[in-house]
Amino acid sequence: MNAREYSSKVRPGSAVRWDRLELAAFAQHPEVLRKSSATKDSRTVSPWQWAWFIPVVIIAVVFALAPLLGLVAVSGGGRFATAAPERPLAETAPVAGVFFLCAVVALVVLIVLWIVRGKPGVARGFGLYTFVFASLTLAGLLLRGPEESVNMVWSIPVAIAAGLGGVLTVLLFVDWVRRLRADAARKPGDPPVLSPQAAALKEQLQSRLAHLSGSERDAVKSDLDAAIQDLEQRGLITAAEAERARSTELGGLAIRMGSSSATSRSR
Repeated sequence: MNAREYSSKVRPGSAVRWDRLELAAFAQHPEVLRKSSATKDSRTVSPWQWAWFIPVVIIAVVFALAPLLGLVAVSGGGRFATAAPERPLAETAPVAGVFFLCAVVALVVLIVLWIVRGKPGVARGFGLYTFVFASLTLAGLLLRGPEESVNMVWSIPVAIAAGLGGVLTVLLFVDWVRRLRADAARKPGDPPVLSPQAAALKEQLQSRLAHLSGSERDAVKSDLDAAIQDLEQRGLITAAEAERARSTELGGLAIRMGSSSATSRSR
C-alpha cells in the first residue's frame, strides 16, 4: 500500500497519521525509515556476561539511591524505616557521608559521559534529585551536628554533592527557560524545535535517503503529494497543514507534522 492508497482509507473524524502515511510512501524502501533501535543483537548472552551484568546493576541502583539513603541516615537515625532504636547522629553522619560520596562519583561519571557523548542524558535530572536531598541532609548536619558532637568532616561530601547537583539544576532550569522562549518565539507554520534525539534521527534519515536514486525519491515525493492533495480536497487537513506537509523535506514528514493531524482530532 502506497501513501495515496493510505490516504484514501482515512475517513472523516479519524486522525491523519502522518507517520503511517510516510511509512506507506516508503513501502518500497523500508530501510529508510527503520528505527535504529529496531536492529537487535541476536547473540545469546553467556553466563559470564550475566555474572558481570548483575553486580553492575546492583551497584548502579545503590548509587542512584545514594542521595535518598543519605538523607534517611541523618533524618531517621539510620533506622531506614525500621522499628530499631534511633541511633545518635554522630554514628549515622559517616553513613550519610559515604552515601553522598557515592552520589558525587555518580554525578562526575554522568558529567563525563555528557562531555564525551555531547548529550546530557539523565545528568541534569539526577543533579536536581541529588541537590534536593543533599541540601536537606546538609541542613540537618549543620543544625544538629555541633550539639551532638558530630565529626563535620562527613558534611564535606554532602556539600560537594549539593554543589554539583546545584550546578546541574541551574543548567536544567536554563534549558527549560530557553525552550519556553523558543516556543514563544515560534510563529504558526514554523517547524518545531527538534530535540537532540529527533535531530539525530533526521540526520540518519537524510543519510539513508542519499542511497536512493533521483527517480526513486521523485516517485516517493509524487506519491506523498498525491496523498496530501487527496486529504486536503476531502477537508481532512487544512490548507496550511497541506502546504507545510508539501514543503517538508523528504523523510521528515512525521518529525515535522507529528504523529497525527490536529485538525482531524478536533473534528
